[in-house]
Amino acid sequence: MVALSDAKTIQWDVPELAGLADLRFETKADADSHVIEMWVAAAQFLADGSTEDQFALGVSLTLTGGTQQASASNFFVDTIVETVAGVLDGTIYDSATDRMASYSVDMRGYRKAIIIATTFEASTTLHAHARV
Repeated sequence: MVALSDAKTIQWDVPELAGLADLRFETKADADSHVIEMWVAAAQFLADGSTEDQFALGVSLTLTGGTQQASASNFFVDTIVETVAGVLDGTIYDSATDRMASYSVDMRGYRKAIIIATTFEASTTLHAHARV
């Protein structure tokens, strides 16, 4: 997992003792559509010092871009749909046309997360923001 290409992945070292994480996303255009999976591991490193690489599927989300201006020329994702529930429990907030949707998730002690864009809108960029 940690050796995946940077082009379609984001690696996040979850802060120690993080409880709820609020995630929001931005993309290049209104109606851009993406499917992401968030995979999680219990630690960043194994006991022998090697990098943790045993992940469980946390959640799969479908994201749709909206018209709320984000950074530079990007727009916030306005619609989030949980398509596969894994080991994480989350709640979607403010998911509606032309809003700024967020996904609030209990990290349950997981310390490493990898977000993979499994379906990615052509010629665009997807950014993720996390607040714990």
